Amino acid sequence: MALYALRQRAALLLQTLTLALTLTLVVQVNRVFHVPFSVQPSRRSVSWAVGEGASCSAPCDVFFLKTHKTASSVVQNLLLRWGMRRNLVFGVPGRGVYLGHPKPFTSDLVRHTPLVPPSGDRRADVIAHHLRLKDPEEICKSLSKDAVWVTIMRDPSTSFQSMFSYYNLEEELRTPLLRLLDFPRSKMNVFPRYSGRIGRNQMLFDLGVEPEDFDSPAAVEGAIRKVEQNFHFVLIAEYMDESLILLKDLIGLTMRDLVTLNQKTRFRAENSTEDILDPHRSAKLRDWLQGDYRLHQHFTARLLELVNHFGRTRMAKEVAELRSLREETRRKCGVSEYTMKDVSIRRYGRKDLPLLVGYRSAGSNSFCKVLVKPNVVLTREVVRRQFLRYYEYYFGDKKYEYFPEP
Repeated sequence: MALYALRQRAALLLQTLTLALTLTLVVQVNRVFHVPFSVQPSRRSVSWAVGEGASCSAPCDVFFLKTHKTASSVVQNLLLRWGMRRNLVFGVPGRGVYLGHPKPFTSDLVRHTPLVPPSGDRRADVIAHHLRLKDPEEICKSLSKDAVWVTIMRDPSTSFQSMFSYYNLEEELRTPLLRLLDFPRSKMNVFPRYSGRIGRNQMLFDLGVEPEDFDSPAAVEGAIRKVEQNFHFVLIAEYMDESLILLKDLIGLTMRDLVTLNQKTRFRAENSTEDILDPHRSAKLRDWLQGDYRLHQHFTARLLELVNHFGRTRMAKEVAELRSLREETRRKCGVSEYTMKDVSIRRYGRKDLPLLVGYRSAGSNSFCKVLVKPNVVLTREVVRRQFLRYYEYYFGDKKYEYFPEP
């Protein structure tokens, strides 16, 4: 009996030591890798049964984490037009297109400005501009607890090559992309981020992961888990139309709300390197962006699961309907294209502004007029509208004009 009791005590001591070691390891991992997002249980108070209609009473509050060079401007455009027609309040930057990025987002950037209602709890209805998400609790302070959280991801190699050309990183780094990919990995890793915000593993960076943790499998897997925990839906650029149909189902959009024109499309690919990477360099770029690839692979698989649940036949029908409506709208609105310079990138110090596709409309109704406006113009109109609302509240200025319903 004494021997049995001794064995039981030894086993109990071993279990206690194992538990203590495990807890210590977890704390150290989080401390070393600075894994973003809280470790609390899921904050997603809105439930969504795919294919069964909107998850909340329309209009939903929406947080859209706008990532870089992922076709996120298309989603931002439809959210801006949708929200403006419904007179929703946006959490917008007073100048430019960034809410603090590359510094982490804080609620002061939305709540303590004259761009949100001056009375009540000073929360916004929609956040859809670039920010760097380090602490989700800051978003929760800025929107209602029932807000729907969405973001978008894209193939990292395609995204990086697009960034390299769009931001003219060849001039900034004094290195063409082909030469960059011939450097050893150690030298590639030390290239600085452009303006402190643009560079390697951009999606992870926008999600708050620090560059020194990009090569840590534990940090990347931790980020994936936290995105799963906090976001209701992740759109995938390679399946844009399917993603938009699911977004419609999630937040109660109409098919007409989904009609957009491509945003920030380069009129011609200046200094394009997207089609000239040989297999060796393509593989090296993929390996260098492995963290973003893990994100993209995981959430692409997740999207395809949602499409299956929605029903592939039903999805094909709705995608065909969306594409037909898009073409019909372009025709009825008399949409034509022209070349314009992207002045929004001037703040980066670029002298040779990239040429983008702009749009004109021959249509006279308000829907057509707003459809062809680029996001930077829509953002300025939102800022003006919300500031005048604040000004009227305190100084009794005349009311501002609303966008009429289409």
